[in-house]
Amino acid sequence: MPSDGVFITGATGFVGGVMLRRLLRERPGCGVWALVRAADDQETRSRGAKVIRRLYPRRDPAGAEAAERVTWVRGDVQEPRLGLSEKGFRRLAGCLGTVIHAAASTEFDLPYEQSYRVNVDGTRHVLELAALAGEGGERIRYLQVSTAYVAGRRCGRVNATDLPGSNSQFNNSYEATKAEAERLVRAAMSDMDVTVVRPSIVVGDSQTGETSNFNVLYFPIKLAWRGALPLIPALPNTTLDVVPVDYVADATIALLFKRETFGKTYHLTAAADAMPLDAMMEHLFRLYDRERQAAGLADLPRTRRVGPWRWALIRLWLKLRLRGAARAALDAFSVYEPYLLTEKFFEDMDTVFALRGTGVSRPRWDDYFERIVSYAVASNWGRREIEPPSREGVDESLSQRLSRSVRASGLRIMGASGLLDSAHLRNLSRPLAGDQAEEPTKRSSVGKPAISAELRFVATMSAEAKRKQRRRLAASESAVGESSRA
Repeated sequence: MPSDGVFITGATGFVGGVMLRRLLRERPGCGVWALVRAADDQETRSRGAKVIRRLYPRRDPAGAEAAERVTWVRGDVQEPRLGLSEKGFRRLAGCLGTVIHAAASTEFDLPYEQSYRVNVDGTRHVLELAALAGEGGERIRYLQVSTAYVAGRRCGRVNATDLPGSNSQFNNSYEATKAEAERLVRAAMSDMDVTVVRPSIVVGDSQTGETSNFNVLYFPIKLAWRGALPLIPALPNTTLDVVPVDYVADATIALLFKRETFGKTYHLTAAADAMPLDAMMEHLFRLYDRERQAAGLADLPRTRRVGPWRWALIRLWLKLRLRGAARAALDAFSVYEPYLLTEKFFEDMDTVFALRGTGVSRPRWDDYFERIVSYAVASNWGRREIEPPSREGVDESLSQRLSRSVRASGLRIMGASGLLDSAHLRNLSRPLAGDQAEEPTKRSSVGKPAISAELRFVATMSAEAKRKQRRRLAASESAVGESSRA
């Protein structure tokens, strides 16, 4: 008969790690086995200890308790029996009553075969462990962390009961393989108590902004911070369905142990509170400009939204012109374009009803957006380790860090978008500004920032607009030259 032990994959990752912390808090009596990829036992222990240090602040007694309760299992979801011996696989199964599968390959641009090995084969191997754990007769509890974007290229309203077939169209290998993994899980629902949760775009903690994953939403936020996002492809009503990681973790663990969730799928999404893209960008620039003004720097140039057809022409032109880091930035951005150029509404009323009485509710995006942005900037998008702020005085602490980061970086404005001559275009192969500390923006005698040639994205312009742009450049450069001679 299965015990009350819990097995979790993905605990070394961003979302899975926060789930592990919530699980340990909500189920103080249960033992936890967590899978970790490592070369040997020493690396296994080292990686496990690193996860505990990341999840718990220094001197938090809960961290020491967590280190005692979690058994780190060296293995790999891609391998049969998770890379364990037959004996070790059976011994592990005998300890378990619950299995949480949160490990996944979340990269959008991986070849299909690589995504398949992690997301589909990995799910199959974890299901085999769960089936073995339930051989004694008692039904095993199984929870699969999927994604709302198994909807693929479908537009409009999406219910959690919807699951596209294998012949449906998807935007990338991540969506396709996560959908196929869900089909495997649904086939196992008759043999075990299964719940599937589908988060949308997951960002940092709503209270502290803390994150260890700076992908997806953070990429355009980073470009905007560097003044390198004059254009963004989007529809007039584009929204971004974003949820903070603490909501995802709290909701997942709350749903895990509710009997009425067995055999069901739930969206962990923003639904009606999805971020309107235009409002989000304006909110973002107001935050950046406020801190830059306090540091004596010029406001950032605003991002302009363009429609899909115009963007297709611009992107084609850019691919022909850009080189080096600028071309790499364009290619990196392209994987996110489908999420800006389709409109989906992920229905979550079933989730709202299921979470009644649990104390878990989804926060509004405008209540926590500034915190996640401030944390990203203060940590230089994960390049600097910063002590997570306490929950008291969060806003003040993060605002101070953001201000210091603005002053330290001394970022230069990238320059206005425009079709310039070849001398300016040659500068496009230079590294993105902001990777190292740079000199503050130079100002002309009339108080306007000097034009920078470090353009990152260049919009097509009419002949008249090009002439006006060149006149502005010439006038600005002339003013700067006269100021320096004076």
